[in-house]
Amino acid sequence: MEAQTIKEQSNYTPEIGELLNEEIFEKYSPTRNIFSDTDLRAFFLTDKAKKVLVVEDDLSQIHLLEELLLEINPEIQIDWEMNANKAINRIATESLKDEGYDVVLSDIDLGSNSSGMDLFQYCIENQPFIEPILISAHSRKKLRKKHFLSTEPMEYIQKPINFESFYKKLAPLLGTV
Repeated sequence: MEAQTIKEQSNYTPEIGELLNEEIFEKYSPTRNIFSDTDLRAFFLTDKAKKVLVVEDDLSQIHLLEELLLEINPEIQIDWEMNANKAINRIATESLKDEGYDVVLSDIDLGSNSSGMDLFQYCIENQPFIEPILISAHSRKKLRKKHFLSTEPMEYIQKPINFESFYKKLAPLLGTV
């Protein structure tokens, strides 16, 4: 039996399916590759709006991230927290309500007693269906010395944020319009 395209699958929804671009699956891979292409396609074909939690303590960055996320998909729901501990509590609460996040985008240095690395570790250990993506103004080399001691994200976004790079990392996870 030949593999079906997305349009041929019985659960294809034109208004959502048209948002998909087959090239996304060929060009870009998610930051954690725990899902098969079939899982990802099913993920994109759902009618449920994608949810993103942004954890950032710099208000100017919050506005920039919101603009970039809405440029990728204006239908996503964006929630905000300014420290990792509150973000962890919010993730746990939303997960219990079966309204969990699809992506958590967090700065590493949050200027408080909590760190984006704490949040990253929590997501890896307790929330396998959330894609945690870290943001930092520091180079990967510097981050390896200070933060990436035991667990290193496969991808992270470096500040200043380059839209093309941001898009390549997040469009496959959020769908595009």
